[in-house]
Amino acid sequence: MKAELMRYRNDSRSFYLAIIGLALNACFLMWTYSSPGITCQDMFGKIIGFDILFNIMYLLIAFLTAEKVKTYSLNWCWTALVLGLLQLPRILMPIKLFINAKAGNLNLLTLLVKGAQRLNVEAWTSAGIQSVTNVIWLIGGLVFVIGSSVAMILCCVSSNRSSIKLDKYLKEIKAKGV
Repeated sequence: MKAELMRYRNDSRSFYLAIIGLALNACFLMWTYSSPGITCQDMFGKIIGFDILFNIMYLLIAFLTAEKVKTYSLNWCWTALVLGLLQLPRILMPIKLFINAKAGNLNLLTLLVKGAQRLNVEAWTSAGIQSVTNVIWLIGGLVFVIGSSVAMILCCVSSNRSSIKLDKYLKEIKAKGV
């Protein structure tokens, strides 16, 4: 985009990247707490409240960041980077939950196989379907959290480039005395 137009137009690319990162984080939150076969006690125990507060603060700061990078704020692009980097350790959360759920399913599977040998073959099939559901849940959770992180980091890069370009142009205009 030409630097002259940047004075009058918003940085919509950075804005939409931040909104996509915010939306993917919200999807990750909903996906995590609605996972099949995993109870909240299995997931977080005592830190469930902290996780919810973290997500509320993340969503508020991400929305404010989206609004600020829209107006070429160089300082706020670094906030987008921090938000993107905060998502990286959260990649481990779906993996940990999947391992916990898989361990629970293996115990359930063992019991069901023993039961199926005696009485019911359908029980073994339903345990297999539950394992497939947990794998789909794991992949979905990873897509949401990694996508959120990548979108926020790309927002930082895009906003940084645009802000520096506009700032350089404004300094040139000021030096010319226009």
